[in-house]
Amino acid sequence: MNYSLKNAFSGKITHLEIGFGNGQYLIDYALNKKDELFFGIEYAKKYFLKAFHKSQRYGLSNIKLIYGEALSVIYFLFPDDFFDLVHINFPDPWPKKRHNPRRLINDIFVNNLSRILKKEGEIYFASDHEEYFINSVTIFQNNGFKTEYISDLPNKDRIAKTKYEKDFIKSSKKIFYSVLKKS
Repeated sequence: MNYSLKNAFSGKITHLEIGFGNGQYLIDYALNKKDELFFGIEYAKKYFLKAFHKSQRYGLSNIKLIYGEALSVIYFLFPDDFFDLVHINFPDPWPKKRHNPRRLINDIFVNNLSRILKKEGEIYFASDHEEYFINSVTIFQNNGFKTEYISDLPNKDRIAKTKYEKDFIKSSKKIFYSVLKKS
């Protein structure tokens, strides 16, 4: 399956959004870059269905939505060196110390992302939780990623916003952005 997936989409710029929520960010990207291919993984059925119906209304053929737990989907579905860009927007920070094992960004997860990213592939990561952001960027760096961009402003290539991002901007809540490159 992985081999055929890679062959089916060879030559296209490929994106993956992990935890796409209502899908607006992913759909906006897909609408603006119709010659590129977008995959999204969502664990919450309610949000998966919202995004699925929204993508159907737009008639997008360059978007593939997957319902499931991110690490399992990444591990079992995607081949090595498949994605050019991975988007991770506002994952739950699980702010209490006892909840840290539930956090999405950890060594195992990052190593699996590294496997599916092409050489020089990038991760766009955004969070409204400073401690989690710093911890996550450190985990990426410790696992071979180079920080290309870090700021409280989105990088110039970020052409869409999530629902949460729009709400945070309206309320003047600080947002942290980074671009991390696979070395």
